[in-house]
Amino acid sequence: MEGANDEDALRRAARAGDAVVLRELLARPGIDVNAPGEDARTAVHLAADRGHGSVVALLAGRSDLDPNVEDTLGRTPLSLAAFGGQAEAVERLLAHPRTDPNLVDRDGQTPLHWAALGGRDGVVHLLLADPRTNTAIANDSGQTAAELARAAGQNAVAAAIEARARQAAAQRSAQVSDI
Repeated sequence: MEGANDEDALRRAARAGDAVVLRELLARPGIDVNAPGEDARTAVHLAADRGHGSVVALLAGRSDLDPNVEDTLGRTPLSLAAFGGQAEAVERLLAHPRTDPNLVDRDGQTPLHWAALGGRDGVVHLLLADPRTNTAIANDSGQTAAELARAAGQNAVAAAIEARARQAAAQRSAQVSDI
């Protein structure tokens, strides 16, 4: 099994959460961890979507992994994990230094939008704890994640996002006054 077959097997192992097979495949020379399959989803998309945190960690340990790769809908592995409430996968992806939590999909939604919409409180808090997360991004309908959460009846999630937004604004204000 070589080339495209290896990448197909890698995606199958990631989808199934099979860390043993995944380790074996990752040891093969020339394996492309970013090879897209159906809907342009890679192994890390599939593992993140299913909440296989240990598999996400194995993939994220690879220097050649692109944690920001987009599927056909423009969704990153972090967006899929956030939407599904997959906290361990979100945590593992946020630990990757090149993960950008502010990338928007074709609807202008960030991972924070998706987590907020679904009332994924734990995931929202993980995203808010990451200093890279921007709470002010509006989607294509002009809604921030807090506004989207409030419209969906996720008031506690909206309040947490709004609190982080106020905190960020206060920090920016303090930095400006220090100049």
